[in-house]
Amino acid sequence: MCLVAALSLAFGCGRPFMHIDPINSYRAYGEYHPVAVDEEVVRRAATANPDAAPIRLFQESLPPGIRISQSTLEVEPGYKHQLLGKFAFSTGEEVSKDILITQVKRMCVTTGANAAIILFRLVPNEHQDRAQAIEAVLVNLQSTESERGATPVPGTSL
Repeated sequence: MCLVAALSLAFGCGRPFMHIDPINSYRAYGEYHPVAVDEEVVRRAATANPDAAPIRLFQESLPPGIRISQSTLEVEPGYKHQLLGKFAFSTGEEVSKDILITQVKRMCVTTGANAAIILFRLVPNEHQDRAQAIEAVLVNLQSTESERGATPVPGTSL
């Protein structure tokens, strides 16, 4: 299965659409908690400084130590990464990808993530710098002993 199809399944977006309604939604992974907790994270993210911390972005690729197994993202043995949650954002209109990335960075800063695995949705053929939506899995990447002091390894690309 190709990586994009597998990521689409992991993100929970199985079929293409022609138009995306506005959305600004976060769901933390792990132990259950009321939806209001996730909604509060989204409210706090609205005013977060997207440049407050360095954030690594993996577009349609996976960082070292994360893999897809049976349509689910998981941390590989030997890594201490944390998959924090899933974020989806759209204004309901086609916008610059930079606007969408800013929203992901705000969520990363708010949740303590230092990386995000991202997918853009409905990217027009004539304007590859624009999209209608972005989906992201927020990740806290932890260095392994062999990576400390080494040059960062790029994610697995298509």
